[in-house]
This record gives sequence, C-alpha cells and structure tokens, in this order.
Amino acid sequence: MINRKDITSRVIRLLKLDITTFLTSLSPILSLYILGGFIDKEIIGVFGFTYAFQFLWSMFSRGLNHPIFLYAFKDIKNDKNKTMSIVFSGCSVFLLLEVIAYLLFILYAKQYLILLKVPNELIDICYIYTIYDIAAIGLQLFDFMVFSFYEYTGRLEQNNKLGFLYALIRVGGALLYVFLNRSMTLNFPLQLCILILPLTSFTLTILLKVLHELKHYQIYFTWEFLKGFKYGTRDILKDILNTIGNFIGTKNINLAGTATITSNSNGSTAFQYAFITTITDVQWDCNHEGGTLVSLDIASEPIKYNHIHQINNKRLTTILKADIIAGYIVFGIISILGFLILSIINHFLPITKYMIFNMAFDLIGMILYTPHYALSSLLNALGAYRELTIIAFISVIIRILGSSIKSVYAVNTGMLMGVILNFILTVSLFLYYKYKYKLSNNS
Repeated sequence: MINRKDITSRVIRLLKLDITTFLTSLSPILSLYILGGFIDKEIIGVFGFTYAFQFLWSMFSRGLNHPIFLYAFKDIKNDKNKTMSIVFSGCSVFLLLEVIAYLLFILYAKQYLILLKVPNELIDICYIYTIYDIAAIGLQLFDFMVFSFYEYTGRLEQNNKLGFLYALIRVGGALLYVFLNRSMTLNFPLQLCILILPLTSFTLTILLKVLHELKHYQIYFTWEFLKGFKYGTRDILKDILNTIGNFIGTKNINLAGTATITSNSNGSTAFQYAFITTITDVQWDCNHEGGTLVSLDIASEPIKYNHIHQINNKRLTTILKADIIAGYIVFGIISILGFLILSIINHFLPITKYMIFNMAFDLIGMILYTPHYALSSLLNALGAYRELTIIAFISVIIRILGSSIKSVYAVNTGMLMGVILNFILTVSLFLYYKYKYKLSNNS
C-alpha cells in the first residue's frame, strides 16, 4: 500500500537527483545563450548540431559507467573493499576509452559539421563553439562518474553542491569569454583555453577528491566490473543507434530547412530547432532520473532483487508505483518551469509554430517515457536484459526510419515513433512477466 508519506519522500529524493541534473543540464544551455546573445545568436544552433554527442554521452554514461555502480552496489554490496575495487577498475578503464573517443570527436569536428550539411556560413560562426560543446559533453562524462559515486553512497546533497558549482563555472566561463573576446583580439587556441580550461579544472578536482577517498579502502585492480556489462547492453545499443538517428534527422532538417524555413528575424532552421530543444532538453534529462531512482531504491534494499521471478514481490510493486507517481509530479513541476522560461523568452524572440510543434512532440514523448524509465529500470535490475535490448533495437530502428524523411520535423517524428513503440513493448513485457509468475506462484 502506498501512503502519502512514501510518495512525498520519493518526490523529495527525485527532486534532489533532479537538482544536480537540472543544474548540469541548464548551465550548458545558458552558456550558449550568453555566447549567442553577445556574439551571434546562430551560436545557439550548436546545441542542435552536437545533440548526437549527447546520445554518445548517454551510451558511455548509462551503458558503461552506471552499470559498474549498479553491479558493485547491488550485487556485491556486503564487501566494501571489493565494491570499491570494482568501481575503481571499471571507471579507470572506461575513463581512458572515453578520453580517446572525445579527443577524436574534437579533432574531426569540422568534418562532422560538413557531413551534417551545415551551411558554410554557419560553420564559420559555430566551429569553435562546436569544439567547446563536444569537449564539455566529454568532461561531463567524468563528472557524472563522480555523481554516480555519491548517489550510490547516499550523498545526494554533495551532488547538489557540485552541480551548483558546475553551473557557476560554466556560466561564469562563458561571461569571461565574452568579456575578453570584446576587450582584446584572441587567437583560436587561446579562445579554446578560456572556454574549456575552467571545466577541465573542475573535473580534475572532483576526480582527485574521489580518488583520495578510495585510499581508505584496500583497492586492487579487477576485471570483475565487466560482469556489470549485462546492465548496460540495452543502453549501449540504443544510444549508438539513437546517435545515428539523430544525425540523420538533423541532417534532413538542415537540407529541408533551406527550402522551407529561410533565415529571418527568428534565425535559421538550425537555430529554431536548437532553440526549442534547449527548452525541453532539461526536462528530458530530469525525466530520465525516474529510472535512476528505481535503480537506487532496489540497490538500497536489504534483499537482493536480481531475478525476474521476483517481479510480483509486494515491495518491488510499491517501489515502482511510488516512483512512477513521483516521476509525474516532478515532471509537472519541471514542465511548468519550462513554460515559464518560454513565456519570458517570447518577449524577446517570437515563438514560431515550428517551435511549438517540436515542443509538443517532446512533451508527448516525455509523458510516455516517465513510466517507461521506471519499468525498464526495474526489468533491467531483475535480469530482463536481452528482452529490453531487443525492444530497444526495434524501437530505435523505427526511430531511424522516421528520422530519414526529408522534413524540418525529421528528428522529432522519428523520436515520437520510437517512443510510442518502446512504451508499448516495454509495458507488454512487464505485464507478460507479471502474469507468468503470478500463475507460477499460484501453482
């Protein structure tokens, strides 16, 4: 039975998770607004150009990094030295791989913009800010390793403090860049240093702090972290394909936009799409934390829940229902905030029908994904990795097909098609196992 106190406590916990996500998600957007407002508003279009890298971020963070913590703290919860050794080993290996990957992305940023069919005049404006945004997304991978460490060790308030500090550094760095850029002539390397160095310093500082904390345990290197890979296969496959789908959709927006929405007082198609994406991206990121809350709740239980036949356990049912309700409450709070921001911005920049339609697509997707994140996290924790991977594969293929249409709505058409199918298949899988093991228990 779910009581009001249980719902309230979960809403508070989810809000604590979302505060960090909100700050680390909003600050990159604010930094681009600052750069766009003082230098050239088309710079905001960078958010749309680099959105595919956010799916790659999700692949690394939720497909590789987070499963290490889930395995270490859920499956190996009683041996602290072993738990921390798994965390240290897995994060060290993946950190190295992620550094190499994002350095390659940065080196080939211009070629990426050309492949994306970005007009030459926009490449000239946005090239350096594209490098900055890719580097910042890569650095956030390491930040979220630290955030996951504090989440699983029960220190959400620490994450909130770090999230606030990150926001100050990100926004302050953008303001400093604008000031220096207007005061003196800066060469290309110096501009990059001013933009990226503050974020790099923040990341290195918090990583070193966690490493110092790990010295209190008997740490050794182990390959056992690879056993956590089972929790991440779905996210790895899904986000690789989502990256491809977003790239195709953004490319089609750029191609279709030339013929349909020409540059005007509201900017290019790329700008308009990226602008409305900046409004809904924070909501998407916070919405995803509903799944994280389920994982944390299951990991904190004294009993190990790692078999699908436990799906009808009353405690798990209570956790799931409470977390879904909390997810919708928090989604409502964040959506109201998003509409307030949009109404304020509308005084300075007219909101077009194109922007409104894209926002509507996103909101429908989030309404469906609120229970989906919770259900898929529960099924994943109980061992339904293969089924979820197949569902993710089918849904993302449909998303890619939807994004392949030459339309200014290509990205969100594909997104909505994939979300609807994913929601239907995940709910069906959940109900199938509920019914199957209910009959088994009765027998």
